[in-house]
Amino acid sequence: MIPEAVTEFKQRKGDWILLPSGTEFYVLDPRAEEIHISDIAHNLANNCRFHGSCRTHYSVAEHSLYVAYLLRREPVDIQLQALLHDATEAYLPDLAPQIKVAIPQFKALEDRLWAAICLRFGIRVEKPFIIKAADIACLVPEFKQLLPPHRLPTVDRHTQMLEEHYPQIIREARTLKIRVLSQSKAERKFLETFRQLLRQLERCGGFASQKDYWGGNRSAAGMDAGVEAASGISGLPCSP
Repeated sequence: MIPEAVTEFKQRKGDWILLPSGTEFYVLDPRAEEIHISDIAHNLANNCRFHGSCRTHYSVAEHSLYVAYLLRREPVDIQLQALLHDATEAYLPDLAPQIKVAIPQFKALEDRLWAAICLRFGIRVEKPFIIKAADIACLVPEFKQLLPPHRLPTVDRHTQMLEEHYPQIIREARTLKIRVLSQSKAERKFLETFRQLLRQLERCGGFASQKDYWGGNRSAAGMDAGVEAASGISGLPCSP
């Protein structure tokens, strides 16, 4: 008789990576029940934007907070999509777009993982374009405040195109002051924002409150205590 653990191993595709929650996660075979917000928040907070080229550590988690902030007037499910729009980077390397186009299979892997994340948190797989607009709009303050002097033709071209359709988002992005939160504060603020959006969705019947979104030993109650310790950060999700 083949041991159950061996049978399970044979049923999965590829090998696993170990996550902060203790989850053995099969990146080539993502399953919604193995995705936890605690892993996403922790890993995104430790991942630096622009493949590490920033003057100081600026996390993907903090970037995600700004994208969600720019869309704070949108329905709560759109805000949650915005907060999680880069969640695949908690499991996969953040490849620059110039590299992604040369590795078509990476996009397929990313899409499968995103579908599992969406299933886990009950959000749509299709991202409305307004999320992409807010994502691009964030490039303006990020490039100017965090990267060395350089040409901005692509960013300028995109923002000029978006300004016609999303003028308020572009205006707010241009005045955004990047805080450069520490990894621990970015993680706590990300979790706090997720928790607040989750509660709003639960009130309108979007989620079952008993679901274990946290993962590992991190219960919702324990996470509440942790996020309350995040001092000096206020607003939903991260006011400029």
